[in-house]
Amino acid sequence: TSGQLQKVHDTLVALRLVRHDIAFGDKRRGTFIIADNFLRFWYRFVEPNATSRQLLKPSVFWKQKVAPHLSTYMGWRVFEDICRTWVEAHADALPWATVEEVGHWWQKDGQNEIDVVARLSDASMLFGSCKWNSKRMTSGDLNALLGQVAALPNRQWQKNAHYALFSASGFDSALTARAAAEGILLAEASTLFA
Repeated sequence: TSGQLQKVHDTLVALRLVRHDIAFGDKRRGTFIIADNFLRFWYRFVEPNATSRQLLKPSVFWKQKVAPHLSTYMGWRVFEDICRTWVEAHADALPWATVEEVGHWWQKDGQNEIDVVARLSDASMLFGSCKWNSKRMTSGDLNALLGQVAALPNRQWQKNAHYALFSASGFDSALTARAAAEGILLAEASTLFA
């Protein structure tokens, strides 16, 4: 029954195993996701491959079932969560005003998504893009973020906007120079995990 389902749901939320992931600025729109990274990993790689896990040596299981998909897995939610947590932890140490609220935003039809959205104490906004892959981020990645922000329906957010790029593999020299000139925050994995 729906009452039993609601009780299970409430228990999972209370245990912080599941969380309501809300689109920034729109409390009516959200989805429930597995909040615990261990469980997220388990249900992505271990549980669906239970038979293979029993039959294969651990090193072979890793090479066949985990390693080929790990970058996609890390980039989908895990690295984005790490980046948002880093913004929260450095709320009063960023080069702009103090961070008051952090989240991410996505368009209803899935055509536009911004990995990091933060409201700052001076009513400005911070927008960020997170990339977990083996390539250095380039000016093309910054241009993509600028395009995503320009497509936002909330024009107020675009006024006095700040930008940040988060990369597991760093940034090319042209982007580094452009970021310095334009006041773009660049954060590598070594910074995020320090």
